[in-house]
Amino acid sequence: MTSKPRIVLAIEAAIRGGSIALLEESREAASWHGTADKSRAEDLLSNIENLFEKANISKQNVSSIAVSNGPGSYTGIRIGIATALGLKNALEIECIGVSLLSSIAYAHSELKKNIIAVPIGRAEICWQPFNAMRSGAEARSGTVEDFLEAARGLSDFSILLHRELYDSLRSDPRFGVLQSRMIDGGQNLAVAVGIAAQIPDMVSDLQPFYIQTSRFTPVNV
Repeated sequence: MTSKPRIVLAIEAAIRGGSIALLEESREAASWHGTADKSRAEDLLSNIENLFEKANISKQNVSSIAVSNGPGSYTGIRIGIATALGLKNALEIECIGVSLLSSIAYAHSELKKNIIAVPIGRAEICWQPFNAMRSGAEARSGTVEDFLEAARGLSDFSILLHRELYDSLRSDPRFGVLQSRMIDGGQNLAVAVGIAAQIPDMVSDLQPFYIQTSRFTPVNV
């Protein structure tokens, strides 16, 4: 008898309006991503309902919920975790926290050395270098100039960017010499969160990970 596939609902509400995905094992069944600057709880719940209809999957068939615990916007992280916990209690299933930047690094494991970068504010970027999927330094946040300094200091690293950030920096003349290293990481980060949540070593807790603006200190990775 063939067993039913494991269904995971993945939520990432902290980056640019958020994103959600339904995965059957590690295969994307349906997904959605926002375009607004901030997530709203009512929009997130409505879009989750629509996603179940789009995928023709019943909520009762969901095995677990995976949620990004950050970094990202303070409000978005809170909304994502609160929504995930509410669904966990309603459906009586497990809820798993996952680090966003580590999830993205895992989803792009073919890049042995990369800097993951996402927009977390109107003029703020959060980034972290990874070497063979291991974080080489703490996540940092700062201005475009701060990020430029960081990327220059890691000259042999690919630069994996959230699509909105990719589109913005590809047209920024300050990044001219670095543009050949830039890679479009897409917008639906929830897919990466859902995949990572199924890997025991990737599972985190539900403690929110907030990050404040800080000047970058060059490190060797």
